[in-house]
Amino acid sequence: MKLRVGLLDIAGAGVALVALILPAPAKQVFPIYDKGSPAQPAEIASAQAALSRDPADFAALARYVDLLAEAGQPDQALRAAGAAFAQESPRRWRAAVAVAAVHADTLDAKAAYEWAQKALVACDAPGADCPDHERVRVDLYAKALKAGIDSGIDPRVDPEGFKKAIDSATPMIHVGGRRNHPPF
Repeated sequence: MKLRVGLLDIAGAGVALVALILPAPAKQVFPIYDKGSPAQPAEIASAQAALSRDPADFAALARYVDLLAEAGQPDQALRAAGAAFAQESPRRWRAAVAVAAVHADTLDAKAAYEWAQKALVACDAPGADCPDHERVRVDLYAKALKAGIDSGIDPRVDPEGFKKAIDSATPMIHVGGRRNHPPF
């Protein structure tokens, strides 16, 4: 048996030799999710799996988007919610609300307002599965954002002032001494 060494054998040996000689990579690798976040990768994976099982489950979408936003992944959250909004569904307005909430979390009030308006349009569309109480919540959310924008205060510069402008335009009723959570 005669051993034959070809050009590809030599090239493969050269690549292996270079890989052994090169120093270890100096770039540090960081986890994709924020360690300080209350959202854990297992929770995110579970929410993603639930959404994968039923893409029309907008409650699963909202949970997945919220967890991604908490984990410091607003771009991924926007992609997921935006893709869900692009699908025709009687509940697609919920996806628009999720996009608006992510924009609000990143203090992009104008984009949040635009998506709240899209949610209202989708909520009012023929055949939409949008109960009256949910439509009222979305409408109040849009009005609150509009009041903040109309105040001229940049939420990135003065978040407290922006919040006060919203609160003065849409006062919340507090019953029993407990604070109500924001609508979304």
